[in-house]
Amino acid sequence: MLDKKAHIKGKGLSCPFCGTSSIQGGFIEIEEGKALQGMKCTECEAQWQDVYKLIDMEPDAEDINCENCKKVTGKNPLLELGIT
Repeated sequence: MLDKKAHIKGKGLSCPFCGTSSIQGGFIEIEEGKALQGMKCTECEAQWQDVYKLIDMEPDAEDINCENCKKVTGKNPLLELGIT
């Protein structure tokens, strides 16, 4: 039986149809503000899509070349985010 609420509450770590943890994920497809991942249960063979919503971003301060960002935008993105 499909249990969407339990699947979401359980962080998508089990099959929403049979409840086993024998699941496999396919490629992640990125769309505007969300990502979709085709999923399959290897026990009951059910298939579904998990939907991920963009809720935040975290810059990788060590990898950002702020001088290049400043040239392009005229601003230092790390300073604007309060990261020094």
